[in-house]
Amino acid sequence: MAKDEVNKGKAPKGEDGRKKDFEKKYKERVQRRKKREQKEMKRIHSIIEFPFKFLFKACLVLGLVFFIYKYFGQSADLPASLLNAFIVFSASYIGFGAIMMLVLFLVSAAKKEKLRESIRLEREQKRQDDLRRAEEEARLDSQLSSSYREQPVPAVTSGINTQPVSPGAAENDFITQSIMDEGLNAE
Repeated sequence: MAKDEVNKGKAPKGEDGRKKDFEKKYKERVQRRKKREQKEMKRIHSIIEFPFKFLFKACLVLGLVFFIYKYFGQSADLPASLLNAFIVFSASYIGFGAIMMLVLFLVSAAKKEKLRESIRLEREQKRQDDLRRAEEEARLDSQLSSSYREQPVPAVTSGINTQPVSPGAAENDFITQSIMDEGLNAE
């Protein structure tokens, strides 16, 4: 009994203990990640809903103020005051909502255009970098091939004649050229 109480607080030993510790830590990490994701989703959701909630509340206050003015200030009857307040609320909600949507649309269009421009500039920069790189490779290849042409490369491989190549010997020119091509491709 006393031994069980002592071992309760300790982690089990061996591979099983390590597996259990790892699984426990993994589950804790997953739970923390889920909590962070839920918190972030709530924040994003509240940011998205804020303009619409604000618009509704502002128009509701405007309608209530108009109702109070009509009913108490001008002593109009209740149904007429309610109808007028509803019309003011609806008109302001639709009007301000349309203005808000127009502003959001214009801001969105400007951001899209800016994004398209940045993508176009990135593509242009990449194309210029590729052209510059291709020119550099072509220059290096021409330097390398000219240095190979200037200096005869003795070919020491089995089965190939290593005698100096005379200007009229066609068989060794092909072999030498293929060896040089293999050397260039390997680099």
